[in-house]
Amino acid sequence: MNNITSPSDKLKLAAISIPFFIILFFVLPLWLMFSSSDSMVFFYKCIVFASILIGFFYYIAGLVIKPPIRVFSIAVVNAFSIWLYAIFPFGFLSLGYLIFVPHNIVFLILASAFILIVAMLWVAIKLAAFKRIFLGDGLIEKNLIVSESYIMLKRSFSIDLTPSVVPTDSLLSKYLAKGKGKIVAVVSVLVPAGYAISQISNRLGAVDMTVLFLSLLSYGLTLHIWGKMACSTYFHFFVIRGLERKYNKPLIVNF
Repeated sequence: MNNITSPSDKLKLAAISIPFFIILFFVLPLWLMFSSSDSMVFFYKCIVFASILIGFFYYIAGLVIKPPIRVFSIAVVNAFSIWLYAIFPFGFLSLGYLIFVPHNIVFLILASAFILIVAMLWVAIKLAAFKRIFLGDGLIEKNLIVSESYIMLKRSFSIDLTPSVVPTDSLLSKYLAKGKGKIVAVVSVLVPAGYAISQISNRLGAVDMTVLFLSLLSYGLTLHIWGKMACSTYFHFFVIRGLERKYNKPLIVNF
């Protein structure tokens, strides 16, 4: 098992990246957009302390947990190491416009329903594409080695969906298919720019628009993370477990 796929290394990486992302994408926007009163400063310090404490526990877990050889066990550890990314910072900040800016109840219901529907559709599209590419022609079982005590895949599989999952029967879909992951990369670069814009906006009194801007940028990244996690969860917790139940043997890692 190499350093990229080692669950213990992913835990150690999460120990560093989780506090960094929470501070950069959650604490800093709140500090820029809202009051710096004593109570708010105390709130910010609590979040920073909690994120660092979480990172410390993750690092200890990375030292203690030994790399398992069973694919399902690896998936459990990997899910434990990345689940916070689905909530903080992008998942929470994506709803920032609804949480931090006052709205009437009708708008909150409609906006929440729209966000939920879009997220469900995006996850459904990703899962459908994943099933079509990896399960439609029996690709998994074609690469399965069955022994007396275990089963093993001849090669590892990535949840990166290639060829493109976007149909190319329209001008927009062709553009999206050509861009692939470049859109996400561009958005990830633009997100930090929102902090500089927020400083200017706050001085101009346009806090609502700043929150909306950050929420829109964060929502795109949130959908990307949720789509990847949905495919990974389906593969490891349904496909892998289904193979283990079918052959009544554990599926182990191909070193």
